[in-house]
Amino acid sequence: MSRFTSRVIAASLASLTPLVACLAWTLFFDANRWVVASIAFASIVMFVVVLHAQLDYPLRTIANLISALREEDYSIRARGAGRNDAMGEVMYELNQLTETLRERRIGEVEAAALVRSVFEHIDSAIFTFDERWRLRLVNRAGERLLGRSAEQLHARNASELGLETFLTDSEMRTAEVVLPGGHGRFRIRRTTFRQSGVPHV
Repeated sequence: MSRFTSRVIAASLASLTPLVACLAWTLFFDANRWVVASIAFASIVMFVVVLHAQLDYPLRTIANLISALREEDYSIRARGAGRNDAMGEVMYELNQLTETLRERRIGEVEAAALVRSVFEHIDSAIFTFDERWRLRLVNRAGERLLGRSAEQLHARNASELGLETFLTDSEMRTAEVVLPGGHGRFRIRRTTFRQSGVPHV
């Protein structure tokens, strides 16, 4: 039993103090006090069990929903959602949040797929390096220019690839470039961005 449930049950039992006092008085003066005591005890036990069940299920449902949202699983919905009571409103708002996050996630996936498609088919060679100058992304034009596949180039240092000078010189310039897959004068442009909080070039 959770601490929250225990507090609620304790408060509920405290609210029964007048009833318990009346029962105690009846037990003291009534000849059938053991029958009354048994009924009273059974009623209090039933009250605690029912109250615990009514509290435990919705709270566990909310915990499972929040856990699913944290793991980006948007398929779970809360039952009993509605505007007719406080718990129903909580369930309703959780369902609305789940739907909003699901739609946002779908939009992010579609946008990422579009960017990836453009990235792959653009004519200019594009190389993305992390803060340690290790290659993280390269498009098809970049593969051709370096004469190797993306799998072979992944995580290679810029100095190994002959691209280190382009990470330290001016952000935009034209330079003579000699690489395994091509040579000539190239217009070079450098920019920075962050991905998952990590700076990239």
